[in-house]
Amino acid sequence: MASVGDNLEAYIGPGLKDRLIDKYLHTLNHQLPLSTSEEVLNLGIHIDEKHAIFKGRLFRPWHLSNDSHYRWLPEKDLHLLPSDNRYRILESTDWFAEKLFDTDISQLSLSAQLSAPLQKPRQVAMFDPSQGRELTRYFIVPDQWEVSAEASFEALAQAAAKRSNNQRPSK
Repeated sequence: MASVGDNLEAYIGPGLKDRLIDKYLHTLNHQLPLSTSEEVLNLGIHIDEKHAIFKGRLFRPWHLSNDSHYRWLPEKDLHLLPSDNRYRILESTDWFAEKLFDTDISQLSLSAQLSAPLQKPRQVAMFDPSQGRELTRYFIVPDQWEVSAEASFEALAQAAAKRSNNQRPSK
């Protein structure tokens, strides 16, 4: 897998079906140019500037980053998370907005809240009960997720290269 950092090629979705670089290139090469398409120009619309904003959070591997606010770690490493905080397992509809602490957040350990073994990555918010606020987010992934991610990453990269080659005009 590509090195993690500011490299868009290094990020793959939790479901292993998409890469950030592919979303970026699709936006840059397809969606943004739609604003200057013939259909838009025929409507008398003139666009002066184009901008794209990607909403989301980038998670880095737990073992490679001690400065990242958002990290992912395999289920077998749950014991490495601070035990004096509380955790809420989030549904995908709750992934973007920060969550407020409330008293119904389980006092059970995170491993007790998760069904083991995990079948898919789960995003969790970590709270400090004394501060009453969310501190960070984690993706807890099945233990074999990283191996699957590497294979999926390579397959997605090959598919993107093939699509790119097929879109080039022939001479």
